[in-house]
Amino acid sequence: MSSPEQPAPSCAPKLALSVEEEAVLKVMRGYTEEARALRAELKSLARAGGEAGAARQQAIAVRLEELRGLFKAQKEALRLANEEKLRRLGHIP
Repeated sequence: MSSPEQPAPSCAPKLALSVEEEAVLKVMRGYTEEARALRAELKSLARAGGEAGAARQQAIAVRLEELRGLFKAQKEALRLANEEKLRRLGHIP
């Protein structure tokens, strides 16, 4: 049995993230949240229609493309941070 001070053991061990991995994941979450908000705005503008929203829709589309590129770059940074962590732990020569 586990004591009140210690949590019960879980089936799967928690992932141990390096500081670098955590930082990259935080940035990626920020991009995801921004993209989610922009897509919701885009959807509401599409429902409303009209010429006034067309310029904003275009601006949102451009920003979403930028976010895709930034997210892709962060995925590569995450891969490199993970590889470095594994190297420091001795799993990779």
